[in-house]
Amino acid sequence: MDANGADTVTLDGRPVTIGTALDLTALAAGGHRLTVSVTDTGGTATAKLSFIIAAFRIGLAELVLRAHASSKESAKMLSALGAGDYRGLIKEAKKARISADWRDRIIQEADALRH
Repeated sequence: MDANGADTVTLDGRPVTIGTALDLTALAAGGHRLTVSVTDTGGTATAKLSFIIAAFRIGLAELVLRAHASSKESAKMLSALGAGDYRGLIKEAKKARISADWRDRIIQEADALRH
C-alpha cells in the first residue's frame, strides 16, 4: 500500500502503473519479483511472484537487432553470436555506438549464455 492507501504493483522494487501491460522482453536474464498489494475494507493482502528470465541465443539476436546499432556493428555482433563466440560479441557490443542500456543488456545476456 502506498502513502495514499492505494493498491500497488512493483516489479523488482520499482512501481508499475496498475493496468499497464508489462513488456517481459525488456527484462534482463535472471531473477525478478512482482509484488501486488490490494486494500479493501477487510485489510491489505499482498501477493509476491518470483520468476526467472532465461537467456537464449534467439533472444540475444533480437536484442542486437533492436539496439539500433549500425548495420556493420549489428553484423559483427550477430556473426560472433552465430559462431557461439560470446566473448567476441561482448567485445563488439562494448565498441558499438548504442545506448548504455542496450549495451548492458546485450553484455548481460551474452555473459549468461557464456557460463
